[in-house]
Amino acid sequence: MGGLINEAQDSSIQLQCLPLYSIIKSLGNPVINLLILDFEGAEQLILETLPWEKVDIEILTVETDLVGETLPGGSQASIRVLIESKGYKRFPHRGARNPLTGREQNDLFIREDIVQKYNVIGYSSKL
Repeated sequence: MGGLINEAQDSSIQLQCLPLYSIIKSLGNPVINLLILDFEGAEQLILETLPWEKVDIEILTVETDLVGETLPGGSQASIRVLIESKGYKRFPHRGARNPLTGREQNDLFIREDIVQKYNVIGYSSKL
């Protein structure tokens, strides 16, 4: 059982948690055009359990700035390396800096074959 901890109220709630792959598989393992992950620092722990060779995820948006901050394990740099090692190219989100950490809050990852198929290029801040 996983859970949520509310440190301000010194309380916790137990919840049943399922691996991301189990959820994807239960849906028939479809092509996932866009997967958005925002788990307040648990993103790398979740993605490390994913059997990447068994899923078809084209694009991911991942909150990366809290990785390793709220839970042990990983960092913004290490989650970027992890996802890029699975064949994705990273693109920063425009103007998405966390005012508390000063880091880019989210990253956009597009699988290399999709980048090439649609000739995806980075954005210009001058646009």
